[in-house]
Amino acid sequence: YLFYRGETHTIAGDSGSGKSLIAQCLCVEVMSAGERVLYLDFESRPAAVTQRMMELGTTREQYLSLFDYAGKVESGLLATADREQFRYLLTREYALCIIDGYSAAERLLIPGTADLDVKAGQFHELLPQRIAARTGAAVIMVDHVTKSRTGRNGYQVGSFNKKGVLGGTLLLVEPEVKPRKTTAAQPARGTVRGWLAKDRPGGVSPHMPDEETRGLHEGTQNAGLFQFSARDDGTTQMHICAPLNSDQVAAEQARWVAEQARACRDRIMWLLTDSPMAPAVSDAGLGTNEIRQACGKQDDFPGSRAIDVTMQLAQLVTDGLVEVSKGPRGSKMHKAVRPAESVESLEQVSDQLEV
Repeated sequence: YLFYRGETHTIAGDSGSGKSLIAQCLCVEVMSAGERVLYLDFESRPAAVTQRMMELGTTREQYLSLFDYAGKVESGLLATADREQFRYLLTREYALCIIDGYSAAERLLIPGTADLDVKAGQFHELLPQRIAARTGAAVIMVDHVTKSRTGRNGYQVGSFNKKGVLGGTLLLVEPEVKPRKTTAAQPARGTVRGWLAKDRPGGVSPHMPDEETRGLHEGTQNAGLFQFSARDDGTTQMHICAPLNSDQVAAEQARWVAEQARACRDRIMWLLTDSPMAPAVSDAGLGTNEIRQACGKQDDFPGSRAIDVTMQLAQLVTDGLVEVSKGPRGSKMHKAVRPAESVESLEQVSDQLEV
């Protein structure tokens, strides 16, 4: 839903940001629907791309029948003019075309040091625009952004010219949790944020969040998250999470705060009823510091800060679930009046936190 059939697009990001992984996951999605993919590779090796396709869940049959691949040398030769092989490719119908390695492709096909504006226009007309017009594919170019964040705001080198010739969208990506390399033993995991920097047809940007959530890159809109996780068979899948507007963000934050408070209360009630410390409860109960320390030992436990524990303990007393008595040296001892209704064991607490 971020790209248009028959138009040209760019996914741009730093090295290792997940831009090629996103493009390859899109290939798998298209082939899973029974449609053809053209992959022009100016950066990698055929074996590496083949392996990645398999690790992303492509079947052998899909790869052999729906995936047309050309490496760096072949791509350069095919794209130089009206060679027979290239003319044949242009007679086929594709749903998606990936040009992986924009800068390398441009240097190979448009040699010399011509004006950036001229080079961008010549390259676009020679390769991506020609493929989009003749095959009907959504053509996506994978490009690097400048290393310097000053002046260009994380865009590509020559971004003004490259952006201007696009007929579709420009998506800038950067990892929130950097995706690991995919291997058979370790499927890729990670989260990549997308920013919509151009939408010429205008069908995508109206669905982006409001003005309050714009702005990591100047003039861009939050396009959502690309989440990578493992399937049951060990392959990697990509899930695109739609961006949230300001009201939805506030609602999510409120929900998370409420879940933290509930988990903290459930943890306290477990300590006062089912925990190994419970025998002490039958006599005098547990002191405030003992409860704080027991909750604080759970590093991955939300709401385990001392102030959170103190606040939720006070609320349990107010709700009549915990009673307070005087302890030695003016301390306060706490005992459960009745078991917690929402959580009966630590295993259930752990399961909820896992979710």
